[in-house]
Amino acid sequence: MKNNKILPGLLSYTYEVDIDMKNDWNKILNKRVENMGYKYDKKNFQTIDYFKAVKRLIPIKPRNILYSKEFTCPGECKNGLSLIENAIKNGDNLTPFMNKQIRNSKYNDLLLNDWGIYHFHLNIRKDKNGVIKR
Repeated sequence: MKNNKILPGLLSYTYEVDIDMKNDWNKILNKRVENMGYKYDKKNFQTIDYFKAVKRLIPIKPRNILYSKEFTCPGECKNGLSLIENAIKNGDNLTPFMNKQIRNSKYNDLLLNDWGIYHFHLNIRKDKNGVIKR
């Protein structure tokens, strides 16, 4: 049988490594959330807030629009509908059509979180931040 002795001196060196994985993870997520343009409280920011924020962002790409046979649009919303239709078809950023709290990492969009439904505001007027008014 082979001699399985440890080489002399192999364990005589010790290394001290200071690792704080939770803090490192939070720093990574904080940077990502900042880059996405979200408002957030660094002290109370949690991983779930990051994933909720990511879920709310709609990838920017052109899309086709399909309508239900039952779909109707009230007359006062037709211009707003036309505006968002063009944005969808052209692959524009749809964030301005969403809730103005969309960039708040603590915002809990129940319709999206519970049902996976994004809702949009149909108007042609924007507020001072460039968000479509309700």
